[in-house]
Amino acid sequence: MKKKKLSAGRIVAIVASSLAIIIGLAMVWVSYDIQGQLEEGQGQIAEGKQNLKRSNALFSLTPATQPIGGAINSYGQAKIAEGQDQIDYYQGVAHKLLIGGSLLGILGAAGLVVSLAVRRKG
Repeated sequence: MKKKKLSAGRIVAIVASSLAIIIGLAMVWVSYDIQGQLEEGQGQIAEGKQNLKRSNALFSLTPATQPIGGAINSYGQAKIAEGQDQIDYYQGVAHKLLIGGSLLGILGAAGLVVSLAVRRKG
């Protein structure tokens, strides 16, 4: 029984499909990595809010320390808001990577199945 050679078109389809699968999996992996970092960031924001609450309670004890506390707390509030904005942005990026990577992987797998399953007539 002779082995049939694959045509150049099938080889290109197999390689392209395999690359799509690999790139799709990489995109999904990066998405999960970003999600892990976002969870760390959310923990830091929660800790910052708690520290801000303690600072506010400490500096509001006397009228003399209230202006100092207000300045420190406004800076902390700005940093927390900036961090939350970054988290919101990267959550969108991670979501898009997850969807795009999943679709690319599925399309690559389908292309691979089709390119391997199609038999040449003749």
